[in-house]
Amino acid sequence: MGRPGRRPLAAPQLEPVPGRCNARLRASSTGSLFCPNYPVKDRTRCRMHGGATPRLPRRLGERAARWQAIEEAARRLIRSEEH
Repeated sequence: MGRPGRRPLAAPQLEPVPGRCNARLRASSTGSLFCPNYPVKDRTRCRMHGGATPRLPRRLGERAARWQAIEEAARRLIRSEEH
């Protein structure tokens, strides 16, 4: 029987397919296979291969940029007080 209300599972692909996860699956007797699942919305990987993880690196980058701006403003303030 199938899985009610869900898309049927696709067989692993021998070649990468555009619009799919395409993560490399563990080596098997047939060689290297690619994940056939669809990626999570606005991501490039399916949930099984990390597509559902939080976007922490992007937020860390934004935070680092804010701190750089604050440090640069503090340097400018210190230079202006010295003159």
